[in-house]
Amino acid sequence: MLLWSFILLCFSSCAWAEAPSAVKEKPFPFTARVKADHVNVRAGQSNNYEVVTDVNKGDELVVIGKNYSWYKVRLPENSKMYVKMGYAKLLSTEVGEVTADRVNIRARPNTTASIIGQLVSGDQFFIKENSGEWLWIRPLAKAQGWVHEDFLEFKSQGASAKLFQDPTDAAARAKLEKTAAERKRLLRFAGLKAMADGQYEAQGVLIKSDDGQSNLYKLIAEAKVPADGCVAYVDGPASMLMNFTGVKVVVRGTARDDASLDAAVLTVSKINLSL
Repeated sequence: MLLWSFILLCFSSCAWAEAPSAVKEKPFPFTARVKADHVNVRAGQSNNYEVVTDVNKGDELVVIGKNYSWYKVRLPENSKMYVKMGYAKLLSTEVGEVTADRVNIRARPNTTASIIGQLVSGDQFFIKENSGEWLWIRPLAKAQGWVHEDFLEFKSQGASAKLFQDPTDAAARAKLEKTAAERKRLLRFAGLKAMADGQYEAQGVLIKSDDGQSNLYKLIAEAKVPADGCVAYVDGPASMLMNFTGVKVVVRGTARDDASLDAAVLTVSKINLSL
């Protein structure tokens, strides 16, 4: 009898010890589906933390960890996360770079808000909004949120949700776009000659512009091909400019750039016939 009691006790103990392994957590990362509408994604694993965004039924989140009854998730596109401007520099209007070590990513634009991640010097990020003091940035892999387990259900193993974009690519693209824009600006100003006191001068045949901007005239290099060879657009009193239409003139004035036009705009301060 004692022997049988001992065997039963051992069996019960072993069964009790192995029970937890029967309910193993899914290995991370995995993709989960949201089970309800207006589910809060929070800055920490309790209802006391700030809401960084909300998600709705059918949305997918990548789960990367768990703490008690809260899942740690990668943050979706509409999440709120901020970096203080004093610890970053702008590479373009859409890309920033961290300039210090252990820079906090916060759930709100203030230094008392919860920390949801950290960046180090050289890390780059996309900018959604710049208030001057704080940068609202797009989600990064180094920032996470938390969702209660009651609102998520397993969908598939692995991180099949949308991957993060590389801001380094965007910075390179922005640099190319800036270079291209500057090249186009130089081409628009190519027909102007820089003079003293911020004035520019251009020479050509003056004709009325046919681009719908009634106050502008064109200086063209060849009177025989008015559609080509535009040196500059000329802005000034129509009563004065119409007297020089069709003749070769020298125009002097201030210049402005207009990306919608194929040449710079010269606002007349002086106009003379050219011999």
